[in-house]
Amino acid sequence: MRLKAIYILTENLNFFYKLNNGLKNKRIQFKILTFWDKIPNIPSIILTTSKESDQIEIVNKDTILLEFIDGDDINQYILKVLAVFSLGYQDYDNLLFSIDPGLNHIGIVVFLDDYFLDSSTLTENSQVITYIKKYVDSIQQDNSNPLNLDIKFGRGLLETTQDLVNLALLTFSDILNMKLFLIDESNTSKIKISKQGKKFPKHEAAALILSFREGLEVNHQNYRTIFKKNKQIILNRKLLSRYNETYTKEYIMKFSKIAEAVIIGEKSLSEVNKLIQNLKNSE
Repeated sequence: MRLKAIYILTENLNFFYKLNNGLKNKRIQFKILTFWDKIPNIPSIILTTSKESDQIEIVNKDTILLEFIDGDDINQYILKVLAVFSLGYQDYDNLLFSIDPGLNHIGIVVFLDDYFLDSSTLTENSQVITYIKKYVDSIQQDNSNPLNLDIKFGRGLLETTQDLVNLALLTFSDILNMKLFLIDESNTSKIKISKQGKKFPKHEAAALILSFREGLEVNHQNYRTIFKKNKQIILNRKLLSRYNETYTKEYIMKFSKIAEAVIIGEKSLSEVNKLIQNLKNSE
């Protein structure tokens, strides 16, 4: 069930200030209520503190009250808000991060249980790992079962990609259900993506396109073989270079519409992969 709105209801000014800034940074739209207002009778999320929650009377059975407890990490709370708004309050199974390493900028997109959750443009490899870790820690916090973690790395800048793979293997070594993949970046710059009339940031758009692709899994067992003097990357070119087609204008236009459907939450990653495959077959 898709929730209709997010409301902030609090008299705690410190909490409100941090939450207000955090939600705006994540481009999450919200409305503000006071304790004198009537609670809207629609499926929604109400954000408040644990000390104020007893004052709130929920009128819609599908409304979710998310309490912030003093001492908790506000950034983790905001990521939890994003997850609940996108997929509802539940146990989640899988986090997927798709990364487009560039010379000065790194695009990254996040999927939670097959649905687009967030995206960002970063500048340093260490920021990428911190970004992933914050999401893993936040989503795992209230989860009953361990999350599966998938990370896809574009292989365009091999030195940067190798460093990111190294950092991921070291940082998330305790996650048993983790898979890392090297993805071919061919033609990602040719496809422009918009979100409701606004241009989607180009590095994030490239990362989004990579999330639709399959690639070569890399792990502790095959790491040395794959990255040794770059030789095996060349040997695996056939496997990794499956997206070097000549894209027509019509194909790019249809692909862009499919990608936008993912960003706005209309289509899951699995649905889109099938749509893109059908699009390729029709060319």
